[in-house]
Amino acid sequence: MQKQLRDSHQGAAALISVFIMGAVLILVAVTLSLVSVSALDTTTGSRDGARAFAAAEACLDEALLRLIRDATFPGVSLSGCSVTVSGAGNTRTLRASANVAQSTRTIEADFDIGIRRITRWIEPTL
Repeated sequence: MQKQLRDSHQGAAALISVFIMGAVLILVAVTLSLVSVSALDTTTGSRDGARAFAAAEACLDEALLRLIRDATFPGVSLSGCSVTVSGAGNTRTLRASANVAQSTRTIEADFDIGIRRITRWIEPTL
C-alpha cells in the first residue's frame, strides 16, 4: 500500500513538472513572437521614414531647379510632397515635406539666387 501511494505521488509530481515546463515553453514562444512583430514594425517605420526623406529631398531638388529658372517661383504640390518658398531679395527659404505611409519628413534649405548656392540645408526637428 505504501509503495502504491509513493508511486502515485511520484506520478503526480511528474505530471505537474510537465505542465510547468509546457507553460514555460509557451511563454517563451509568445515572447519571441511579440519581439519579432515589434522588430518588424520598427523596420517598416524606418524604411518608410527613409523613403519619405528621399521624396522630400527630391521634391526640394525639383523646387530648386524651378527657382533657378524663375525667381518668383512660389512653391508647388507634387505627387506625395509639397514645397513652399518664402523670402525676399536674393535669399529664399524652401521647405519641402513628403509623406510615405505614416512617416512624414521635412527638409528646409536657404538658397541664394544671386550666386545660385544653397547656404543651409537641414531636417528640422519637431
